[in-house]
Amino acid sequence: MRIAFFIDSMNGFGGAQRVISVLCNALSKYNDNEVMVILSGNTDDSVYPLENVKRYAYDQSSGGVLGKIKKIASIRKATIKFKPDVAVSFLSMTNVMTIIALSFTGIPLIISERNDPDKASNKEKKLSKCFYRYASAVVVQTDDIKKKISRIFKKEIAIIPNPLQNFDYEKTEYINSKKIVAVGRINEQKNYPMMLRAFKLFLKEHEGYNLHIYGTGDKISQYENLAKELGILDNVHFLGNKQDPLLYELDAEMYIMTSDFEGMPNALAEAMSVGFPCISTVCDGGGAAYLINNEENGLLVEKGNEAEFAKAMKRIAEDENFAKKLGLNAKRLKEMLNTDAVTQTWTDFINKYKR
Repeated sequence: MRIAFFIDSMNGFGGAQRVISVLCNALSKYNDNEVMVILSGNTDDSVYPLENVKRYAYDQSSGGVLGKIKKIASIRKATIKFKPDVAVSFLSMTNVMTIIALSFTGIPLIISERNDPDKASNKEKKLSKCFYRYASAVVVQTDDIKKKISRIFKKEIAIIPNPLQNFDYEKTEYINSKKIVAVGRINEQKNYPMMLRAFKLFLKEHEGYNLHIYGTGDKISQYENLAKELGILDNVHFLGNKQDPLLYELDAEMYIMTSDFEGMPNALAEAMSVGFPCISTVCDGGGAAYLINNEENGLLVEKGNEAEFAKAMKRIAEDENFAKKLGLNAKRLKEMLNTDAVTQTWTDFINKYKR
């Protein structure tokens, strides 16, 4: 079977890029599948390895309306030449562009919504409402997102969680290292101001702790200034992107996430599968609540509640046995989100729509 995946770029450390790389590499190994990734945005090389996967990047020599028309025509031409049995598109704007590019080709198209659609821009909402109806099916990650998408899409909507990368390392010690780790794009969605304020409250009773934040984004300077205003800049470290940041932080006491909304938060799932005691907000989209059974394999805190989040951090820092219990239970997520099992679910769903 020939499968074409569509996304804007593969050169970022985002969750969609990670999932596509895992799916493409897994699918390319099964049943003599041929897999191609077609990029509609940045054409730089993938930061995640793509094995036995073809790659197509369009010519970006012109911009504006003419550039968009050329882009769609180029994507359409490449897709027709590849002759996929089915196409799969990730992310809202790429979904819309792919629907247009494949119109009247007869190629079945499965689109995947990767985040809370209620948090999309007005432009994305309008385009989704107009064009999503022409897709064959939609894949989402949580029941919450399925309910929201069902307002504009009346065909089949499948819930498929993200596959976990198979790490060859895990957290084995639960010691007082005075390190806390967070991973994610440095943008408004992740609500780092809440994280910094909660961390300041935590530091009042737990001096000497350091918060290590991995990721890049346009808000770093703003959040560094906030940390300075809060008087905690010496304890907060923005460390940029790394391929596997958790590998460098295995001695950290906990992993934290303060997002306002998420689809299925890959970084949180990865931290849990490695064995970190994790704290997350109950963010819109339902992904964190899907992963965490409160007080069993992690802690959930009301969105925006800095005081309760600081209390959750204090609880893990002060109770080594409780922290260890959370971490060991969290490792079981590897079984639920096993790459082979999730890939098989995707394969079964794709087979339903192949021509």
